[in-house]
Formats: sequence, C-alpha cells, structure tokens
Amino acid sequence: MKNLALALGLMLPAVGYAGKTLPNVPSDCMDDIELQSYCASTKAPIFKGPVKVAFFVVVGKSEFPSVESAVERYMDFDAWADYVAASGQDNVEIDLSTTLDPIPAKEGSNEVFRQYSAYRMKAPVVGWQEVRAVSHNYEVPAYDGALTSVDFVIQNSGSQEVPVGEAPLNGSEGVKSQTGSLHVVSCEKSELCSEDQMLLIYESTITPDIDILPSVAAGAIKDAIGGIVIGMFLELGAGDGEVL
Repeated sequence: MKNLALALGLMLPAVGYAGKTLPNVPSDCMDDIELQSYCASTKAPIFKGPVKVAFFVVVGKSEFPSVESAVERYMDFDAWADYVAASGQDNVEIDLSTTLDPIPAKEGSNEVFRQYSAYRMKAPVVGWQEVRAVSHNYEVPAYDGALTSVDFVIQNSGSQEVPVGEAPLNGSEGVKSQTGSLHVVSCEKSELCSEDQMLLIYESTITPDIDILPSVAAGAIKDAIGGIVIGMFLELGAGDGEVL
C-alpha cells in the first residue's frame, strides 16, 4: 500500500469543489466521542428521498501519524471485510470487497481508485438486502475546514467491470445511488479532539433500492456503515495493519 500513499500525494488538482463544507456536528457528539471515540448522525425524509449519514471518529496520531495514513486505511478496499469482522457488528456482511485497476489521471482530473463490493445489510421489513456496486474514489480539493478530502460515487448505470468469477453487473444492485466523502480534519479546527489526535469524518448520501420509507431505513443504513467505519479506524488489528 506504500505506492498508493505516494500516488495520493501526486494527484492533479480537480475543479469544482472549492467552498464545499463539512457536515454539521451533532449536538451530543462530544459525549459519544468520550464514551466510544465516535459519534454518528442521520437525516432522512419521512416519505421519499435519500438518507444522509455522517460519522465523526477521533483517532490518535500515534496510530495515524499522517493524513496519508488515514486515507490509505480507507483506500485499502481489500481489507474492508476484515474491518467489519474486527468491528464486531452483525448488521453487515461483506462477501467480497476488492480493488480494481485505477483509472489514470487526466488533465484537470485526478486518478480514480475503483472498488468492487458485494455485501448484504440488515434492513427493516425486508430482511437482508443484497448490494453489489463499483465505486469511484478520488481526491478533491479539501472541503472548508479539512486537511484533505476524498469523494466517492457509486456507478449506477452502464456495464461495470467485475472481478473474475463474479456475475455481470449493469449499474448497481440494491442501491439506486450513493455518493460520499472522507475528510481528515486537524484538531486545531475542531473542539472534538486534542492536539495529539485527528478527526476523521465519513459522510454519505444514499438512496436504497428497497420499498420502505427512508425514515425507517435510516437506522439500518447507519448501522451497516458503522460496521465498516468502526473497524476501519478504531480496530487497527484489521487489514494489513500498515500505517505510515
């Protein structure tokens, strides 16, 4: 994964992201962080529309001594199943998460790191919801208040490349749309942490492909994402264990 960190440092600047802001911190976030090192929030319309989820995770600089180490941990797509196992959560199960060949950088755009994932999440009313998708992940100019930001978007149309042995995939399955970001924030710009720590923010906007109310689905979506994020940043025995 060393080459990935190097590549992140050489990406070309993208355009159109200046002035984007970080998600609002929940009012009770500090209490949760003191108890479990993270807090989470959800926002969903009652009847129709996407679900918005945000996680605020405080980590020590002894575990993540650089911005690149945090981004590299996220980009280690092959380790995502290990992250879920390490988190101890039982609301999400990953059959396969793997890295596809990146799309090279072009003038005016960054290199795109691609992830193929096949997983299931517990959903109210319908039981386990199966999801398969390819995501595109790329560094963008840092959002206001962040040291660095990585955006991602699920590819929801067209024929997708999949690993050998996987069924053909057209668009995405189990999710209509999903976008999101990972941000690394200096504790000098946040009251949630101290100078020997850093704040990591994962946010995502999701429209699931299930016929239940977004206000009902929101809790299950938050729990499923939490099963990945908790293991990713708070259980460092998962994955290859490499930080920079």
